[in-house]
Amino acid sequence: MSVRVGGRYTIATRLVEKSFWNTQQRQKLADMLNCSITFHENFPQTIILCGGFTKDQILKVIGHCQLEVKVIEGRDNPELPWTPDWYLE
Repeated sequence: MSVRVGGRYTIATRLVEKSFWNTQQRQKLADMLNCSITFHENFPQTIILCGGFTKDQILKVIGHCQLEVKVIEGRDNPELPWTPDWYLE
């Protein structure tokens, strides 16, 4: 297996204090958007989705919430709050 270095990643951050992504929301996004999702316990308000997704696509799956969405390029991008560790088979 090799580490996925390139590609697009979507950083989705909830904007309400003490609002976090629960397991059901993460699973629903992964299933409906057909993507991998990673999260980190030090950043409970943020998830990283493997792929480029819009705010509207995410809200269509989970419903209304205050959300900031940013699509970036590359696993080594300094804008990522942590480095995702997805693998390609």
